[in-house]
Amino acid sequence: MYVDGLIYQVNQGGGLIVNDAATGKQVYRKVLPLKPRTQYWNWAGCGASPTMAGNLIYLMDNQGTTLVLRPGKTFDLV
Repeated sequence: MYVDGLIYQVNQGGGLIVNDAATGKQVYRKVLPLKPRTQYWNWAGCGASPTMAGNLIYLMDNQGTTLVLRPGKTFDLV
């Protein structure tokens, strides 16, 4: 997801990677406090794309957990 010059990516294991869209350089990387299950029926643990509503980013795993972040160059969990 692209927000204000940054690209937000979540991997299936619950890792967040944020890159600068102009340079491609990593801004930060964070293991999220999610508990995705990745070992049953070959389902991805975090299969939903990051979502933005208003001025907040929502990150979800496949167990019903949602994290809410403020966009920016530092990790800011709401």
